[in-house]
Amino acid sequence: MEENEFPDSAGEQAIIECKKYFAAQGLEPDTIPLENVGDFSAACPNAKGAESIESRINRDIEWYKNDNKEQPKLDLSHRIQDMARASIILNSFSEAPALLSLLKDKIPELIGRMAEPKSGYKAIHLNFTVNGINTEIQIHTKKSWPAKVVSEINYTKWRDKKIIDAKEYKILQNKTELSAAEQEQINNFEMNAQDDAVSKNMFDTVHSDGDFVNARENIKKILDSYNLQKQQNNIDDITNDTELTQLLNQEIPLGTDGKIDHDTVLNLVGTLQQYSKPVQEKLVKNIKQVLAEISAVKDTETDREL
Repeated sequence: MEENEFPDSAGEQAIIECKKYFAAQGLEPDTIPLENVGDFSAACPNAKGAESIESRINRDIEWYKNDNKEQPKLDLSHRIQDMARASIILNSFSEAPALLSLLKDKIPELIGRMAEPKSGYKAIHLNFTVNGINTEIQIHTKKSWPAKVVSEINYTKWRDKKIIDAKEYKILQNKTELSAAEQEQINNFEMNAQDDAVSKNMFDTVHSDGDFVNARENIKKILDSYNLQKQQNNIDDITNDTELTQLLNQEIPLGTDGKIDHDTVLNLVGTLQQYSKPVQEKLVKNIKQVLAEISAVKDTETDREL
C-alpha cells in the first residue's frame, strides 16, 4: 500500500498510525493480528488459556499481599473478566451504538455493563456474561488502537518480569552503588514509564473526543434499557448448568508457596474451556456478521450519494 493511499479498513488505518508511533519511538512494530471485515477490523484471539489465568490470579495475590489488603475470594467468576474476548476497530466511535444494538439482537444474552476509562488502555470496554462466561468486547478507532498496542507491549514486559515493578525501582534508586544489570533494570523501567506516559496521553486525547463521549452515553442508554427489559422479563443471563456454576465459584486452593496450585488451574481451565470456547466462537462469528452488515449498509448509502 502506498503511503498516501487511503486504507480499505479502519484496522489498516490503525496499523499505519501504530507504525508511525513505533518508528518514532524505535519500538518493534505492531504484533497484534487484525482481520478485516468490510470497512472495519477485529482482533479475535482464542478463549483465555490456563497460563494467562494462572499468571493473572497470582499477580492479584501478590498485589493484595504487598498492599496488606484482605484477599477477595479466589475464584474464576470474580477474577477473570475476559474468558471470551474480542477487539473491534471502527472508523469512529459514533458507529459503536449501532454495532452494539445489532450484536445484542444476535446474542440476546449479551447483558452487562460498560467499564469506566479510569486507567489502563480503555477505549470503550463492554463486560458481559454470556451463558455464564465473562466476556469482554473492546471498541477502538485508529486513534485509540496504537495506545492499546503500546500498553499491551508494556504490560507483557511487566507480566513476564522483563521489567521491574515500581516497588523494585524505588529500592534500586535508593542504593548507593549499582551493578551494570541493576542500572539496566532502572533504564528499562524508565523507558517503559515514558512509553506508558505517551500511551496515557494518547488515551486522554481519545477520552476528550466528542464522538467518544457521545458514544458512551448512547451505549449506556442501550445497556440500561436492556437491563430493565431483562428485569421485567426475568431473563436469566447466568447459566443453569450446575457444573459450570460450581466451577466458576470454586475457591482455588493455594500451594505451599502462597500461589495458586498449577495443576489445579490446568484442570479448572481445561474444564472451563469446554464452556468458554463455544462462547468465543459465537462472539467472533456474530461480530463478523454485524461488521459485514454495517459495511454493506454504508456501501449502499455511499452508492446512493454518488
